[in-house]
Parts: sequence; structure tokens; C-alpha cells
Amino acid sequence: METGQPSAPVDQATTAADGGTSPGDLGLLATGHASESMLRAALEAMTDAVFISDLAGRFVLFNDAFVAFHRFPCRAACVQTLAEYPALIEVSLSSGDVVPLEQWAVPRALRGEVAVNQEYHLRRKDTGESWIGSYNLAPVRDGSGRIIGAVVIGRDVTRQKAISDALQASEARYRGLAEQLPEGIFVLDGAGRVLDANQAACRMFRYGLADLRERMLHDLLVFGDTAPALLPRADAGGLVQDERSCRRSDGSTFLGEVLALRLPDGRWQGVVRDITERRWAAQAIRSLEAQHQSDASVLHALFATAPQAILGVDEHGVIRSANPAVEKTFGWLPDQLLGKPCSTLVPSGPVNGQTPCLSSFWNAPDVNDEGRELIAARKDGSQVPVEVRSAVVQTQDGRLVFAFVSDISTRWREEAARKAQAVTLELYNQRLRVLTTELTLAEQHAREGLSRTLHDGVQQLLFGVKLGLDRVARRVDGAQGLNRDALETARQDLDEAIGSVRSLAIELAPPAFRQDGLRPMLEWLVDWMKHKHGLEVALTVGEDADLQARDLRTLVFISVRELLFNCAKHAQVGRAAVAVVRVPGDQLQITVTDGGKGFDTALVASPSRSAPGLGLLSIRERLLLVGGTLDVRSTRGAGSAVQITVPAGTAPQSVTARS
Repeated sequence: METGQPSAPVDQATTAADGGTSPGDLGLLATGHASESMLRAALEAMTDAVFISDLAGRFVLFNDAFVAFHRFPCRAACVQTLAEYPALIEVSLSSGDVVPLEQWAVPRALRGEVAVNQEYHLRRKDTGESWIGSYNLAPVRDGSGRIIGAVVIGRDVTRQKAISDALQASEARYRGLAEQLPEGIFVLDGAGRVLDANQAACRMFRYGLADLRERMLHDLLVFGDTAPALLPRADAGGLVQDERSCRRSDGSTFLGEVLALRLPDGRWQGVVRDITERRWAAQAIRSLEAQHQSDASVLHALFATAPQAILGVDEHGVIRSANPAVEKTFGWLPDQLLGKPCSTLVPSGPVNGQTPCLSSFWNAPDVNDEGRELIAARKDGSQVPVEVRSAVVQTQDGRLVFAFVSDISTRWREEAARKAQAVTLELYNQRLRVLTTELTLAEQHAREGLSRTLHDGVQQLLFGVKLGLDRVARRVDGAQGLNRDALETARQDLDEAIGSVRSLAIELAPPAFRQDGLRPMLEWLVDWMKHKHGLEVALTVGEDADLQARDLRTLVFISVRELLFNCAKHAQVGRAAVAVVRVPGDQLQITVTDGGKGFDTALVASPSRSAPGLGLLSIRERLLLVGGTLDVRSTRGAGSAVQITVPAGTAPQSVTARS
């Protein structure tokens, strides 16, 4: 921050009899002898706002720069007392905290404070205009040292602050941009030796880059008789600004504005601007204009080379600018689109419920990052899907919506292909589930048929043979040469065969299949496992845990029977547990646990014929086909837990019905 035109307390003054300070008294504060007219003339020649207050806070002297600084239209509109300003101007710190009146520059000076470069943020309450002011302040004392007033110098540093903030960005980020700037950019070590510079600096000082890197700061800046103490005046992160004569390689000089920022690693980053023909205030404005021009050049280059079509549309929906990429997207040359309504490119009707006209982006936020997908019209009448992102920009001619348009034809084709593949895959999955359902039912029907054949055919035949054998035994009772032991053995074999056939018939088509509901089926299975294999099973079934689809009930029954058979055969335990609950997502979850010896779960993926994984793999495949899952958790020596999940909804339609 510049120190501005420094002020200091002045000792020579006279006081009124009542202890106040008159304008005439304060007119002597400049040198102690000059007239008030000379003071006023000096004040008007200054570009900084200067104002002098008495002890009561009345502004007894101020210059025209004071009027402009406080955004008054003319001198007559200025209020004359400090007490009136809080109603007009809000003063705050950079943190946003509002500064009370007693901490303003004038009250601080009246309390005897002397300060320079005091930054305040100011805002006119009537217009909302805001700016940043840098103040130097000091008390005015009479010959006896008594404070009789205050003198304050204010400078509008809004633009200067913006430039300073820009310089505090990282060196790496702005290295590429530095080569395009007209200002000389330097990087120096802590001793003031040039480490690097841009081409503008080489041209400005008329050195080659290699020669410039060997120069010290005092080779480039003229310090006169004073020590070269420009850089040491700021700590790390501090900013130094100065106006100084600069020396070229040929010995000629120019007036330059020097800004230097000390980096955290101890180096310095500096900017030098040639201000030989300009005052500091005029230079700040032209510097800003140069920056804008540089930004405009960058934007113009981006505008011209962007692969996206870029359109500038005014609030009436008229195209005001277009970049070369519009030809590839829409088939129009940029000049052919200027002055045409945006409806030339976008259909008038809504697309997917959206108003597609580019002028509708006026109702959107200033920056639209989400993008809108529209159907646009090409010059030849064909249509092309596009994605439009927008930004609202204030220009000299008013506000414009800049629409960034991307051709998304390829994306749409890919998405359409993916959707078609997904639909086809889902159709195949549905058909596979239907076939699985019918296969399960057909398998069960076959089991039931085989069971009936065993029960009504083979079992009855065997029973008939047994009755005939009994009749033969009675008729030949006492006959010679007959072996009764052989007849008894044959009868026992027939009894065993009849029992095996009866058991096989029951296992093929358990009576539980004739039950209505999953609970009675599992209850029958629990009794059967205890009677057949001696396995005690603890069954828990939730009240709403049921399956309406017969094929799913059958599949769950067969799966649980297989898991319990594994417990009896492989786990080598006499107890197991089955829990059936309904879980979120309209799913039924069946968990079979045991405390047996456990097994390696890798066998489920690649089982051997003697391993439990063979049955588990078959169960998993069946469940996957109906939208179910199988989760196996087991550790050797710590038992097993197998969790089955199946959809609890209705059965899928048959293939014939779907066709």
C-alpha cells in the first residue's frame, strides 16, 4: 500500500477564545505563516482527498478531491460535520466488521493518534457504491501542544488494491501469463539479484535475458545518494510500491512504478511499469485498461479457437456474436448468424418439458454448470442434439447470455445403444427367470410323478409279492425239504425294499409340498430331519415371512433341505438353526447356521464331488436365475452360516403369457 502524500501534526496554530479552532487558525497550519488562500490553493492541487476538522468534528477545510472521494456530486452537496456521515456512509474493515464512528480517522486523530496507510472499506448507503480508502491521519496542535483539530488525507485505492491482490497469486500460476503482459516482471533473490524476468522486462531495460539475470537491483533502479533499501522495507508476504527512476542498459532512464512482493521462500516478485509520461493516478487507470485489453485478447483467442460453438445472445433473443465453431455444429458461418433470432437454431416448441430458446437462459443463474440438452436445427434443416451451458456477462452494450453449445450426437447414439442393450439384457434375464421357474415346477412335477409311480406301482408290487410269499409259507407248513430260514430272509428283504421305496417316494415328493405356505413346509422338514437323520433343528419364522409363488417355495424348501443335509453329513453336529425373516426391498432372507467343523468357502467356487460346495454351487446358480443370492460364511473349526435371499413378490409370468 502506498503511503500517499504524508501528513504530520503541525505545531503552529492559534485558537479561538472559546477553545475551538477557526478556519483562519487552521489556515496557518501548512507552514505557520502562509495564508489560508495559499493553503486552499495547495489543497486543490492535490489529487488525494484532504480535509481538516476542528475539535467539534466540523470540516473547516477540504479540497475537491474530498468531494469526489466521498462520491458527492458537487461541493455544495457535501455535509459539513462528521456526525452526519454515518447516515450516508458505512465504514467497515476488510473482515466485514462495521467500524464505529469513534474509530474513524478524524476521531482517532482528535485523540492524538498518528497513523498512515489505514485501510477502510466505504459504502454509500443511498447508492450502494463501495470503494476502499487508505488514510493518513494526525492531530493538529497549537504552540503549547494542545490538540485543536485533525488533518486527514484519503486516497481511493480500490484499483490499486485489486492490482496488489493479483500480484499475490503464485508465481507458477502466472508464469505463462507474464510473458503476455506489457509490464516487466522480475523474480529476485533476497540480496536483490535478478533470477528471472519476462520478455517485456528485457525490452523495457534493453537487456538480453541472460545479461539481465546477472544484474542487481541497484543496476536497474536509480537510488541516488540513498541506500538501496526498497526491498528490505517489507516482511514476507508484504507488498512494496514505489515510483523510481529506472536505468536501461545504454544508460538512459525512464520513470517507472515498481511493485514488489516478498514471497514466503525469501525471494521477491516485482512488476515494473513505465510511467514516464503519466501521473500515478492516470497510470493506474491506463494500467487497468491495459489489463482489460490483455484479458480481452486472451478471451478473443479462446473465443476463436474453442471447439465448442459459442453464441452471444441479447435479452431479446437476438444473436450478437458467434465463433468459428458454429459452422461445424450448425452449418452457418459466424457472420451469417449475426442479427438472427436464436429460434433460427433452436425449435420454438419445448423439448422434454424445457423451454429451449437460448433467451430463456436469462432466467437462469449467471453461470449454468449443469447444462441443458436441446434439439437444435442446422442450416440444411436437419436436427442435431446439443448440450448448452451458459454464462451471463455484462458488456458495454448491455448484458449478454453466452451459450456454449456442444454437439452430443455421439453421446446420444451411445446412450441409445446402451439403453437398447440394457433392455435386451433385462428381457433375456426375465425370460431366463421364467424358464427357471417353469424348470423348477417341471422338475417338481417329475419328482411327484416318480413318487406316485414308486408308491402306486413298485411299492404295491412289492407288497403283493410279500403277501404271496406269506401264503406260500402257510401252505407248505410242515413240508419236507423247505428251508424256512430262506423264506424268512426273503420276507425281511421285501420289508426293507418296501421301506426304502416308501422313503424314496417321500423324499422325491414330500407331503409338505401339499401344504399352503412356507412355514408348514419347513416345519415338516424339521420333523423329517430329526426322524431321518437325527438332526435337531431350531426353526424361527417371522409372521410376515412367507412366499406366495409355489416355485420359490419349492426352491427354498429344496435349498434348506440340502443345507440341513450338509449339516448332518459334513458338519458332524446334531443341532442346527433356521431363521426366516422379511427384509427391506421386499426380500425374504433364510439363514441356516451350525456350530460344526466348518469348511473352506473357496470350495463353493470350485468344488470337488465329495465337498459340500457341489450342492452349494447348484443352489447359488438356481437362486441367481430367480433374482436371489447365496452368501456363505464359514471358518474351519468355527461352524458355518449360509444366507439365502429371494424376492418375496409374486411369481413371474410364464413364457406363453409373456409372448
